[in-house]
Amino acid sequence: MVELQIKDKRGNIIKYQLGDGRHLLGKSRVCDILLMDHFVSRRHAELLVVDDAVYLFDRNSTNGTWVGNKKTSGVIRLGYDSLVRLGWLEMSIHPLLYEFSVRTGHACKLNEFGKNGAAENSLNVHQLHQPEGNKKSKVLKKKIRN
Repeated sequence: MVELQIKDKRGNIIKYQLGDGRHLLGKSRVCDILLMDHFVSRRHAELLVVDDAVYLFDRNSTNGTWVGNKKTSGVIRLGYDSLVRLGWLEMSIHPLLYEFSVRTGHACKLNEFGKNGAAENSLNVHQLHQPEGNKKSKVLKKKIRN
């Protein structure tokens, strides 16, 4: 798994945890990651994650996909130092140091996961981010791939 960070022109950053597989980026509802920018196409680009390797493919977008200062064509392997630009958005890939377990509701270091997906010595995310007395939070339950 890797972490995808997307930064808009105002400096807001959104982070995604990407597992192995294909991830479609764009403005369309069918995309895995929605990009709200006027210069991004409906199906702008695709990321392929295989283990810790990330590959980028521009899907013939109108304004193109830029890695560094070069417009991309074909498939490009991204490194952790690569800066990708899609419209006004800047995207970067980072190694995943922590994984959030939606099944247990805990944030854990990757090496703390056991065979059943539970973590030992982990922090309860709801204690960190929820005000006291707020009992209405829901935890999304998904199966986590090990």
